[in-house]
Amino acid sequence: MEERVLPVLWSYLDDLEHRPQARRRVMLGLERMADDHPALLPDIVTRLATRHQRSLASDREANAYLGHILANLGLGRVGDTVVTAFEEDKIDLGAWFISAS
Repeated sequence: MEERVLPVLWSYLDDLEHRPQARRRVMLGLERMADDHPALLPDIVTRLATRHQRSLASDREANAYLGHILANLGLGRVGDTVVTAFEEDKIDLGAWFISAS
């Protein structure tokens, strides 16, 4: 994937009309981009963490996917964000475990 697709990916990710599983595919694409292009990693992690911080409690499945992607990208940078989401009951545990498999 090329950097020019990033604006489209961010827009898709922010559109809650898309199912959580579809947004998960976008998150996985962003994760892959961060792996393939290390220079993009800080920006991708920051943007994902920001989305996680302002996530809705009603979007628990997508929040689980997002938390898992953040953990894969380097939990040390955003661990508090994921812990807070768990404490606020914003993460669906079933989706969290699906992400892990």
